[in-house]
Amino acid sequence: MKESIVLLFVLLLSVTTVHAKEVTIFVENFTPYNYIDENNRLTGPASEIVSKLIETIQADVEIKSNIPWSRCMEAIDQGIFTGIKIGTPVAVFSMMRIPPREKIYKWVGPLVPFEMGFYVTNPKIFIKNPDNFEKNLEYVRSHPEWIIGISAKNAAGYKILTKHNIPDKQFYDMSKGGAGGRMLFSNRINLWCVDKAAGYHMAKISDLDVTKMRWLFTVNKKALYIAFSLNTPDELISKWQNGLDSIEIERNVILTQYGLK
Repeated sequence: MKESIVLLFVLLLSVTTVHAKEVTIFVENFTPYNYIDENNRLTGPASEIVSKLIETIQADVEIKSNIPWSRCMEAIDQGIFTGIKIGTPVAVFSMMRIPPREKIYKWVGPLVPFEMGFYVTNPKIFIKNPDNFEKNLEYVRSHPEWIIGISAKNAAGYKILTKHNIPDKQFYDMSKGGAGGRMLFSNRINLWCVDKAAGYHMAKISDLDVTKMRWLFTVNKKALYIAFSLNTPDELISKWQNGLDSIEIERNVILTQYGLK
């Protein structure tokens, strides 16, 4: 009788226990790198590379796509998201790897190249030397009336620019509402701080005249990575990084197909 009760308990436990994934991955809608297309499919070069990586290392993951950036950051920073089991490692892609973030996440990459800077439409905003970073930032600082559109105040652009003494009052946080391209073309912002490829893509799919949009100068030229929460085991990070290194040929093919190589 006792043996029957024990057996029944084990069977019930096996039915009710939810299988824990090795990592829950959050993906924001970040065109053209990772986004949901018109057929409701996750696409873009970063998405294709991560998909190939998961297939190669046979990772057991849960993917939550089309998540706003602010919610992605809540999930990886605080583990806050409906349905996440407490203690489950969390990953987010694509994220720029910059010094303020270096020690607060674990990293796998690089996935894709990334060039962040400013788009403008006003011909009066002009610089002579796009490569003189400090002088160009001083030019921006000398015009406190200019409004800089950023995706969010926890975005890489905001962190880098405030570190270089661009005052907080000069930024407009578009996570509170507003599309960068449309705001730039309607003069609601003067400079749009965005990735070069992403900004161009977003403006184009918004039916804006991209020929009137001009790249002012580059703020940071880095790469996008997968960021993992600090509770992710080091052996899991090694597994993913070694897997990514093993598909370098496939990664380069994908980058070439998207004009990023």
